[in-house]
Amino acid sequence: MSSDALAIAWYLHRSTPDLTRTLAGWPRGVHAAAPPDDVDRLPTSELVALFEALERAGAGAALAARAGVEAGERPATALLLALHASASVEAQLERAVTYWRLWSSTRLERRALPDGVELVLVDDWRERRRGHDLYATFLAGALVGALRLAAVTPEAIALPGSGPGSLNGSSTAVFGVHATSGADLPRVRIATRDLARVPTGADPRVASFFDGYLGRALERLSMAISSQIDELIGAHLEAGLGMRGAAKLLGLSERTLRRRLDDEGTSFRERLDHVRRARALELLAHDDVESVARTLGFVDARSFQRAFRRWTNMTPVAYRRSLRARGASPLAYAPPR
Repeated sequence: MSSDALAIAWYLHRSTPDLTRTLAGWPRGVHAAAPPDDVDRLPTSELVALFEALERAGAGAALAARAGVEAGERPATALLLALHASASVEAQLERAVTYWRLWSSTRLERRALPDGVELVLVDDWRERRRGHDLYATFLAGALVGALRLAAVTPEAIALPGSGPGSLNGSSTAVFGVHATSGADLPRVRIATRDLARVPTGADPRVASFFDGYLGRALERLSMAISSQIDELIGAHLEAGLGMRGAAKLLGLSERTLRRRLDDEGTSFRERLDHVRRARALELLAHDDVESVARTLGFVDARSFQRAFRRWTNMTPVAYRRSLRARGASPLAYAPPR
């Protein structure tokens, strides 16, 4: 599991140079003078550890949110520059959803609502630490900052995390709207009327240039072994596919497959969890728990319920209730290409 961690670390560095200069363990390759190339990717665990180190140094959720907003408002890397040049908020959202995984180990999903849209940051982290919540807060901030280029303030924001370290006390000052805490996944809601607004930096020629750059980068990323594993697991969910079977289908030894996944900062177990979780979020909107458990290859419903709680901090039944309460459609499952 990896992200454009160097670029995100650079945005944090730009926001708090005095603090970050003295912080031990700052990622190699991050310099104040210029952001790193967008193709530089690191295990997300390094970025999570960085967020946690910043919080221990006295800068927590508020810093993560402010740095994210500043990254969106003052873009310096390819994806955010593409959002800056988009012809409308609608075009911003289309590009963000298409290219999001180039700079984040989350996936950006768009849900239709009766009077707007909801952007949901879907992750595949097996265990959620405090640093993951801070990382998610930064990413939500980047969306808010990009929207500000078109003078748009979200109608609602929901973030994971709770307690004294949450953002609740300062969210309005940072985001322009109160952000609730304790969400299963980070969510940003936008009104339909705002989709036609035009960002201040709109330039079709610049946007087209970045589309070509980002499209080529996405093709390279899709060739990653983790993406191939995701496809194989998705095609064999109910029957089940283990490391040995996947390695055989790819023409690799188990040892080689394990090493290549490790090089990408992930594991076969993480990929299995990722695909199962994404598929579960879709199926639970219309299937009962036992049938979903069978479809996902679990030995019984209880095993599935334990896994789902670990993924989302919710039971499958509670997730179904939350869908009905919000009147929203489930997150669509789309295996990587």
